[in-house]
Amino acid sequence: RTIAHDCASGNCDASDTGMTTEKIELALEYFSNNEVDDDIPIWCAISPRQATNLFGQEEYVNVDYNNSKPLTSGRLLGNWMGINWVSTPKIGLGSSNDVDSNTNVYECWCWAQDGMILGVADELTIEIDRLPTYSYAQQVYVHMNMGAMRFDEDKVIKIECQA
Repeated sequence: RTIAHDCASGNCDASDTGMTTEKIELALEYFSNNEVDDDIPIWCAISPRQATNLFGQEEYVNVDYNNSKPLTSGRLLGNWMGINWVSTPKIGLGSSNDVDSNTNVYECWCWAQDGMILGVADELTIEIDRLPTYSYAQQVYVHMNMGAMRFDEDKVIKIECQA
């Protein structure tokens, strides 16, 4: 359930170490082979480095392949190739964390929406207080217990990308 940073299967070449169109095609093929319905949204969380990789892909920036113009806005497209993209700096470069444990890679996760589940343990707790010691400034407290996890292993895949 991992597409290696130096994959050499399908259209992918071992030199394709970043986020490439070929790796995305392999992820979409994986979802198709695991019978993910076409109506189910697919999401992919990437680091800003992989967002930069996408801007280097001809199919991403060229209007012959794409309805939008990402170079005009300079921003990551919300949806491309049927995948909803989320760029977050919380995906950091690991240390010898690839499949072979010898290369530092970013672990970018893609999932079908019905392959993940969100559990909410209790209600949202909100409290607003005035603080007399701070010129009666308002203090807002919000608390909620929740967590997410894989619901179906076959609907989640990791794409490794080298820096």
